[in-house]
Amino acid sequence: MSTRSRRVLAVVAVLAFAAAAGPAPAAVVRPPTGFPSLPQSVASPHFVVHYTTAGDHATSPDAAATLSANAETAYRLIVETWGYPPPKDDGDGRTDLYIANLGTGAGAAREEPSLEQSTSWILVSTANLTSPYPIAHEFFHAVQMGIYAHEESWLDESTAEWAGQNVVSALGMNAPPNWYDAPWVSLNCGWPGPCDDQDIGGYRGSIFMEYLDERHGMTLVRDVYRRAAELGAGNGQAHSMQALSDALAARGSSVSGEFVGYALAASSGQINRLGVTNARPRVVHSLVTGTATGPLGPVPLTVDHLAFTNLLIMGQSRGTYVGACADERLSVEVALPPGIPTQPAFVSGTTVTPLAVGEGVARGVLPWSDCSSSTTTLVVPNGSTTADDQPFPVTLDVRLVNPVGASVTPPATPATKLSVKARAGAHGKLTLKIRTAVGGKLTIKATTRRNRNTRTYATAKKTVKRAGTVTVVLKPTTTAARLLRRARKQKVTAAITFRPVTGRQRTVRVTATVKR
Repeated sequence: MSTRSRRVLAVVAVLAFAAAAGPAPAAVVRPPTGFPSLPQSVASPHFVVHYTTAGDHATSPDAAATLSANAETAYRLIVETWGYPPPKDDGDGRTDLYIANLGTGAGAAREEPSLEQSTSWILVSTANLTSPYPIAHEFFHAVQMGIYAHEESWLDESTAEWAGQNVVSALGMNAPPNWYDAPWVSLNCGWPGPCDDQDIGGYRGSIFMEYLDERHGMTLVRDVYRRAAELGAGNGQAHSMQALSDALAARGSSVSGEFVGYALAASSGQINRLGVTNARPRVVHSLVTGTATGPLGPVPLTVDHLAFTNLLIMGQSRGTYVGACADERLSVEVALPPGIPTQPAFVSGTTVTPLAVGEGVARGVLPWSDCSSSTTTLVVPNGSTTADDQPFPVTLDVRLVNPVGASVTPPATPATKLSVKARAGAHGKLTLKIRTAVGGKLTIKATTRRNRNTRTYATAKKTVKRAGTVTVVLKPTTTAARLLRRARKQKVTAAITFRPVTGRQRTVRVTATVKR
């Protein structure tokens, strides 16, 4: 829960305990260990779980033990594995956990409001004792409070959500990425709102934090809070965006640049945590080009700061049949507001094709048709940390590639450069040095001849990401190795087929004599 909202829930819960024991205290304080409403407890190396087996807040000793074990798992991962400091010690070296019936609430962490580095205690709902997620989330709040206790809710909640989800992921479990529901809401929209997705805490930023983690390591969030403590020393104020900006600057990056990259990665499934890779942000706008040709639009898109929008473009509505698919070309232009960090891009599956940016316009062209198989998503991020309601009007143009009656000369397909050097080694190994001028896919099949029969000697496949030289070592199959031991040496012919990202497929053959 956010810093402010978790305080409210903590106050309500503590007053509920007090009502069970007698008149409410004048000031809200930490429930003491022997609070009459929670007389039972279970202690572990780093936690004390307080609970009761009777009344409205009743739970079982087994459930309390499960919470204790889940808390220790969170401690082990967050403190001992990821390198975060433990919560600030309140005197016994353990964090107090209180099990209560919180209704619809999952849990809450509570700090001492006047302190910059604060001890803390945690409330956990009776309905959330078996899952490792709620206690991991709340425990990370306790870690935050021990470093600096006065940051904004969007930073507190997005990083606690990131931590809780990573604990779950480390245990081989999935948690649904529901924070993709509203990509048009700014990353740092939080308490007191309003936020269009009703997420006044700022939980939605957890996958942005995951993106930063994958690029800069799990200690980035720790360094953000340490920088916040430096900025807030003596003033007790929040400096969330500045702290994040400074921590990224120390790593040679920026909030704006990272957010633009995140928008494209999130839209194309390139954030690799369990449960996230196959998720996509909600579609915000959609458009069907249909059978018409010529200009379309403009489509008026506006984007707030640290948010992004998207436009799903379809050749035809899904399930609609229009006969033969016309061979077309789709041209898209996005007018860019001045001074706004951005990079519009087409996203198709996991493929991201950035539009060319120049002179205030982003332009891109795709092969197209009027069939439903033609789909792409135009993603438009606003990387500004402050500028809202920025216009990104989109215009589209669909043209037939070969109109009826037109005389068209097909463009010459460029020749594909491919060179191969072969070197025979010991134990029948054949090393190939393959040089390509572009990226693409290599398929290699090596054969031998024996008694007029052609036999497979070895096979291999390799993806080439960019121009350059790659090395492929071929090892004989079991049958080929057995035959080589008998014959002592054999002549091997390797056929190397290269399918480039652009240009014609090409095959080169090389021959070498291998020895056993």
